[in-house]
Order: sequence, then C-alpha cells, then structure tokens
Amino acid sequence: MLESSGIKVKKLIKPGKQVGTAFKKHPEITIPPELEQMWLIFDGQKQDSDKVIEGFALLSIKDSLEHYQICLDLALEDFGPDDHWPQGFVPIGNSEGDYLLVNCRKGSPTYGAVYELGETDGVGRSAASIAALFGFHAELFKRRLSRWEADYGVQLDLDRYDEFEAIGRQMNPGCDHFDPNMEPASESKDWLPETQRPKA
Repeated sequence: MLESSGIKVKKLIKPGKQVGTAFKKHPEITIPPELEQMWLIFDGQKQDSDKVIEGFALLSIKDSLEHYQICLDLALEDFGPDDHWPQGFVPIGNSEGDYLLVNCRKGSPTYGAVYELGETDGVGRSAASIAALFGFHAELFKRRLSRWEADYGVQLDLDRYDEFEAIGRQMNPGCDHFDPNMEPASESKDWLPETQRPKA
C-alpha cells in the first residue's frame, strides 16, 4: 500500500528473521504461522517514529519479547492472568503504551487474531488475523482514509472516523474494536473457551 504511493518501504523496515526459539521460555506461547511469516518478511522498523500501521510502530522479535516480559509482569502485579494483558498475547506494535497484540494461545477460539490494548482500556479484538489487519489498513490507504506524513508515518483522517469504523465492521465482522454495540473483548474474554468466560 505504501510502495504504490512512492514510499520506499524497504528503507523503513529491517530485514526479516526466523523466530526460532526466541519465545522458548514461555510455554504459553505458540507463534501462529502468519506471525512467523511476517517476521520472516521484516523484523520490525528502523525508526519507531515511522508508524507503518496507523499509530503503531512495528516491533522486532527481540523488542516483542522484551515488551512481553516487562509489560506482562507489570500487568500480573495489578491484574489476573487473563485481565488487561492476557498471557500468551504477543506484541507486534507499540504506540506510547498502547499495543497491537497477537493471540498466540494455541487452542484458543481466537488463536491468531489481532487485538489492540489501550493503556487503561484493556484489549479489543480488531482483526481475525494478521493478513486481515494488513488488508484493512491497505483498504484505508486505498480510500484515502489514511495517508503518509513525514516524521510520523501513516496517519488516519479523523474527520472521516465514521467511515473508518464502517469499513472496520465490514472487513472485520465480530471484532468489538469497530462495533460499539458489541461487548468489549476485555469483558467477554472471547479468547477463552465459552465454559471459562465470565457469566453474563
């Protein structure tokens, strides 16, 4: 999406790497094939200031592991293992305390889905997969709902936020991040088997 606008993406990202055994100390994590493939294509960004996904700088394998260990430890001090930052949710993007997380809990009903974690709001599911995440943002760029700005990166046109949400609901059905009528994932805990979710 960025290359078509004359932006040299290869200058923004680092060469890809294999995940290998990077997360071996975390048995709760099974990296989905799509995430492995993403990191094989690129291993994070050269500068955090360039937000390749609207609002978020993409993390390298090394940075992802560091953020996971530090932030999950802090979350567990103040919350439970499935509150705020759920165990097994691996960060792929960071934006000043907010994160893009991939559900890496094998056997979970939403294994491989992408969630956004607000610093105070908890998680909301925003895409069924990494491919769906990039497809959605490519569509925003195509419709000029987002644009590239020097010294920042991809910026959403906030004056057209209603269109952003409508496209989000259309391309990512069942994702509460775009649908205010849905129960937030932070409350429904949709990543858990139904028998383990909070009772209404």
